[in-house]
Amino acid sequence: MMKRPVMNPSYLDEDHKPSPRKQSRWRAVQTVLKFVWRIVRVLFMDVFRRNKSKIKDETGTPTSRFLKAVLYRLMFVPTVVAVLVCVFVVTATHPKAAVGLLDPSSQGVYYDPVDLLALDGTKLEGWIVPVLDARKVLAQGNDILHKRHPAIVLVHDFGANRQQVLPLVAPLHDAGYVVLAINLRGRGPSAGVGCTFGLNESQDVLAGVELLRRRNFVDPDSIGVLGIGTGATAALIAAEHDPRIAALVLDHPVRQFQDVLQHRIGPKQPWLTWVRPFCKWAFEIAYKVDADDVNVSRFAGIMRNKPVLMLDEPAELAAIEMTPTRVKQVVQYLRKNLVARPRATASLLQREAVGAIRIDEAATPGESWPPQRSAVDLVQRAKNAGW
Repeated sequence: MMKRPVMNPSYLDEDHKPSPRKQSRWRAVQTVLKFVWRIVRVLFMDVFRRNKSKIKDETGTPTSRFLKAVLYRLMFVPTVVAVLVCVFVVTATHPKAAVGLLDPSSQGVYYDPVDLLALDGTKLEGWIVPVLDARKVLAQGNDILHKRHPAIVLVHDFGANRQQVLPLVAPLHDAGYVVLAINLRGRGPSAGVGCTFGLNESQDVLAGVELLRRRNFVDPDSIGVLGIGTGATAALIAAEHDPRIAALVLDHPVRQFQDVLQHRIGPKQPWLTWVRPFCKWAFEIAYKVDADDVNVSRFAGIMRNKPVLMLDEPAELAAIEMTPTRVKQVVQYLRKNLVARPRATASLLQREAVGAIRIDEAATPGESWPPQRSAVDLVQRAKNAGW
């Protein structure tokens, strides 16, 4: 019995098959267009076109009915603006995670990974690079084991991570500094926390400074902070709360919050500039901060009374890099302005802290403990006490 040939109706010529990528793009475009068209229909369509199948509202004049319809649609405008502002703020304060594949070992430097906890409970991570290594111990002997060294906290810019400050680690280590490079909030274990352009990040800097002060090989009064961009602003705010920070290196700090609105949070289109004040207001409410606290003009007193190196030559916000020339400039500045105290003074400070109860019998109410006094006062008190 002869079988008749059967034609497969689902047969398609391979040459005429559309590309799957083009199909997916076209479907995405169709979805967006349908969504936009639905919004247009809800907001405007019934105002200008009549649908005879619907019940008509014949009360009032045609003009009054038109105005009522327009005002009813305008009630949705605040909601649309609020959603738009929230999108701007959330997107700006949660930048894409920067790829970090290197660590100080790539610079030929030994380091220890450390975990920190900011004052508000945010978990952070960092690299601490001690001064001691086998080469220095062999060169200086056991004396180096009893020294306290100056230290520096390195803080990266907005949208970056601690890998940005790696070019500084080896030169500062070779210059005799204990180096701590931290990841600000929004990176590592705190990836879901929003960035606040230095406002809340100042708590991260303070956590790094306190971690160094608890190390017995660090001089607690010879700790500086180097920050880039957002990190520089965080360093300024941290120095405002902690006067014991000895020196600052500020690489392009935020000049004023208006710059943040223009380049980071607010829309860049000129016809949407009226949205920027709403973005500032939403940012302050969301993160419980005062946005104007980042204005560098507020810190004129700190920069007069403390060694501060300001690197603020013209540069794009997203193109701040640690060049070899800048690294050399930073190291030379810190060698002159961030040094450990003499060992005799350090021992006097330790004896003052131990003997404070014997001399003063009790701390003055409201005074921090142990009492903070200048080295000159301590030397004079030691002479009077016959130490």
